[in-house]
Amino acid sequence: SSLDTINDNIHIDKLLLIREKIYQNPELDFKINDCAKKLLLSRSYFQHLYVKTFGVSISQDIISSRIKQACNLLRTTYLSIGDISS
Repeated sequence: SSLDTINDNIHIDKLLLIREKIYQNPELDFKINDCAKKLLLSRSYFQHLYVKTFGVSISQDIISSRIKQACNLLRTTYLSIGDISS
């Protein structure tokens, strides 16, 4: 319904900020429950809205951000894989 769309749109800016934080700080320990609480949503509805907005789950984004950072560190530093993975 249109009311659902309006309610979803209210959260898009906050979802974008969360996603940006995930990609800018992949080393942080993101908890889905904490992210949902920031938007005053249930965990399941938060996850639904995240996938609806971005086409991927928050868990996939967290993993992708960490892989991207690890690849960047492998290319740009002399750190070992073991050092990067810890």
